[in-house]
Amino acid sequence: MEKTGMDSSLNLKKLPIIESRGISIAKMCKGKSVLTIGCVDMIETIKNYRSTVNSERFQLYNLNKYCKEVIGIDVNKEGIDRLIKYGYKNVYKYDIFVDQLDEIDKKEYDVIILSHVIEHVPDMYNFLKIIIQKFKFKKIIIAVPNAYDFFLTMRILFKNTEVISNDHYYTFSPITLKKLLESLSLKTEAIYIDRSKNLKFVKGQKNLIKEYIHYIIVKLLYKNFNYLGNIVYVGTYKPQINNN
Repeated sequence: MEKTGMDSSLNLKKLPIIESRGISIAKMCKGKSVLTIGCVDMIETIKNYRSTVNSERFQLYNLNKYCKEVIGIDVNKEGIDRLIKYGYKNVYKYDIFVDQLDEIDKKEYDVIILSHVIEHVPDMYNFLKIIIQKFKFKKIIIAVPNAYDFFLTMRILFKNTEVISNDHYYTFSPITLKKLLESLSLKTEAIYIDRSKNLKFVKGQKNLIKEYIHYIIVKLLYKNFNYLGNIVYVGTYKPQINNN
């Protein structure tokens, strides 16, 4: 049992790597019934949203491709309306904190998915607590940004600059995410690092030779620090037993 003041450690190099969570998570759920929370994704930032949501670039598309049954919920009503317009079924405007809907609340799910959702919720702890207590599920998959993401780490090391998305309230490390979720009675099954295997050279507006040298250096570092990517947590619910 961990004691106050003691350190916890996790060997990052031993964490398995997955490529492209949008597809990898869907394949983990193949043949399963799934509730995906935050299914609209970042509608405000995705260019050509209509073509994106009907391609493998969109996680909900992949879930419907691989899973037995998929229900998607999101607080973004405009986004839900657009998904319905583009042909998606079983998607609902739903606020975890206030809404109740029998066709969602009373079902039993094989997997609940929150893919890059919880970092957007100011009251994250209670948000997770409600989900865990409200829904019946066998497994939960939670993907989040990593405080030790490769590019974030490089910016800190070489530019002394921390960069986060303006709509993020939290970043995590694998061990802090694990401790948080286990405090909510989840049992850790696996933790993965999510990142692309290859970097692509993108020509900019500056000196081409200098840009290409920079690309080669970054690519070599990227290859050798392959455990610096986003986090995908897989867990099961283990309710605490009150012996009183």
